[in-house]
Amino acid sequence: MKLLPTFALLSLAGAAIPSPPVWPANACTDKSLSIPSWVISNLTVTGSDVSFRLLNRASNYEGAVACTQGTCTAAGSAAIHVTAHSGESNVQVDIDDTWSCSDKRDPIMVHATGSTTIALTAGGTPVFAETLIRGSIKSPVSLTPAYPDPPTGYDLASCSAKTESPSWTITQAVLRNVSFYIDPQTHEWVLPGLYFGATITNDLIGFEANCSAQLAQDPRTNPGPVTFNCSADTGTYNRISTTVTWNQQEELLSLSQVWYCIEDPATNQVPSAVAASGTANVPLSCATPDPTLPEVRCTNERTKVPGSVTERAEGLPVFSLTDPPPTVGGCTVDSLTNASWTLDTFRFFADNTTEPWEIDTFYMYFYLNNAHIGLWTATDQLAYPMVNTSNNNHTWIQAYVVENFDVQSQYKVFFIYDYGDNSRIDVRQAWECTDKDPAHPLLFNATGTTHLTQPPCIPWTDHSVFCKDDSLVATFPPSNWTYTVLNA
Repeated sequence: MKLLPTFALLSLAGAAIPSPPVWPANACTDKSLSIPSWVISNLTVTGSDVSFRLLNRASNYEGAVACTQGTCTAAGSAAIHVTAHSGESNVQVDIDDTWSCSDKRDPIMVHATGSTTIALTAGGTPVFAETLIRGSIKSPVSLTPAYPDPPTGYDLASCSAKTESPSWTITQAVLRNVSFYIDPQTHEWVLPGLYFGATITNDLIGFEANCSAQLAQDPRTNPGPVTFNCSADTGTYNRISTTVTWNQQEELLSLSQVWYCIEDPATNQVPSAVAASGTANVPLSCATPDPTLPEVRCTNERTKVPGSVTERAEGLPVFSLTDPPPTVGGCTVDSLTNASWTLDTFRFFADNTTEPWEIDTFYMYFYLNNAHIGLWTATDQLAYPMVNTSNNNHTWIQAYVVENFDVQSQYKVFFIYDYGDNSRIDVRQAWECTDKDPAHPLLFNATGTTHLTQPPCIPWTDHSVFCKDDSLVATFPPSNWTYTVLNA
């Protein structure tokens, strides 16, 4: 057995088990907004006194915590407030923690809370060596990050890294020979070709993979073996991955799969992983071709696939089956620490520009990019009359979102351009971030200001000019912002 830094791996042949992901160094902000949490270890209970080691997984603080009569002191930190109350069969721990992160352009202060009940054995020791407390962020935004569900069947008695005889059941296998037609339900064209699909069920854990692929574009061909993945996250750690090879000429299906287990979950926290493969003939029975129908189906209702283990991984990191993958940046993180707009391709048409206050008609165009939501915005507006310092008529003008002209009103972009105040432009925009908690998105509202270089102008008509500067690029951050938690 080859020992790796975080887990033991035995590789026989075939499919590879993904390595557990590791957060990059100096990722305080990203971890704080993804996995605000603490790990308790080495817990001991003596009467009403409780002591343990505490690790903040975001800030990397680690220290001893000593509690007497429920009141606790965390070594080396006055910002961590802990209470711990022991009972006959458990210990209730509550944490209120504040820490700073300065690894991004804009530093943030994070305030988070969490609580848990730690089960004790009859002897007064914790059932598990480590306990994870997931936190809820109170500031800089109100956020409880979502965590992935554990893999299907991970806690079943039949799920074991020591298994020797994995098997699968194939149901609803179908080969479709398709010509051009319009689907009566979706009303979309279906492309011609050979299509194969099947449902593959792991007999040990009950996981179902729905697998399908186009074997050939020409339905008259008899293609060779075609290999395809059954899900987009194939190869991702803590996600069950299934890969299929279908040999049409021999009606032979080969598959490989990786799945995850926690054996004896009542007393064990340490995950393991299994990779296995199998092959079986899947004879297909074809319907009589009907020239009036756009497709011919060949089917097999049920086939067993015996398998063998090709790789085992034991001693995987505790809690890794339900941790989100390490993510650097993203909508929420960048909105809080690196928000900015980039404006370029600035040009306008105007009448009577001898003096700024004499402008009557104004037509303006530019690109505005908010990188954190990936939207390009362009104006296509006639502002009448033109806004400027002298008349104090500062009116927000709505701009178009290029990718979606039907974007909801709360996500539209507005601007003010003040020719008379050193070509000042104000921007107001709202955007939604769903990357940390899709069920409770964060709706940001922000405003910002920048001054543009006056673009050179040329006469356009007898009483108007055309001004542009395609080389102008202005990047500026919000001057203020607010947020709202949706679906709260």
